[in-house]
Amino acid sequence: MQILITGGGGFIGAWLARRLAGDGHRLRVFESVERSAQFNGIVGAAAASVEWRIGDIADGQAVRAAAEGCDGIVHLAGVLTPACKADPVRGAMINLVGTLSVFNAAQALGIRRIVYTSSAGVYGPDDETTPRPITH
Repeated sequence: MQILITGGGGFIGAWLARRLAGDGHRLRVFESVERSAQFNGIVGAAAASVEWRIGDIADGQAVRAAAEGCDGIVHLAGVLTPACKADPVRGAMINLVGTLSVFNAAQALGIRRIVYTSSAGVYGPDDETTPRPITH
């Protein structure tokens, strides 16, 4: 299976790439940066067979081009809550428009297998914090 991993250059993406490559899948990573030594170190010898595409996740045409020929997509690209608070427009472009770009590409290309990840930020602040203590 040919799998596109958006945001695949990060820690989680690299470990996922290692596992998927080990299972015999062909991989393409769509990232905003060049391949890192960390990625190569985690993925090991299989890193050489991973196709790398650099682009902006909010660019629907670039995402569609990266997804062309893929059977599935794992969408990991995103920025965490502190970065979104620091730059809300950038956060919206990456997290919202970027995710829309992925789903639009999948729909246009007939890709029916998508894994969409998120972060602990979706749960809100720690329940130990007032005014919502964990015990009621």
